[in-house]
Amino acid sequence: MNRWLEMVASGQLARRVVLDAGLHTLAAGLDFLPRMRQRMENCQLIEDIEYGQNGGSRLLLDIVKPKSLGPHPVLMYFHGGGFAMASKRTHRGLAAAYASQGYLVCNVDYRLAPKHLCYVPN
Repeated sequence: MNRWLEMVASGQLARRVVLDAGLHTLAAGLDFLPRMRQRMENCQLIEDIEYGQNGGSRLLLDIVKPKSLGPHPVLMYFHGGGFAMASKRTHRGLAAAYASQGYLVCNVDYRLAPKHLCYVPN
């Protein structure tokens, strides 16, 4: 709930807040599907690893890795959402799909606009 309150407070469009809430609800529902359960049984999920800090905010990522012996190719996954919505949680299913194919996936969360704007030099 705090996530969406922060989005509203930062001036995010209402439709993006609603869409983001819907994406997170769908992502939570995916955990109960047989195919997702099967993928996650063959993987190890390591959640909320801090990879940096900015302005007092912790920047986190999840690792989804195959249970099979490595070495494994590494995939750095930055979720979609136009830098304004979604999260590593909404894309865990995709990370699990890659991990079930033998990839070690770093599923990265990042700060969202409009609260945090990207700097693009001229």
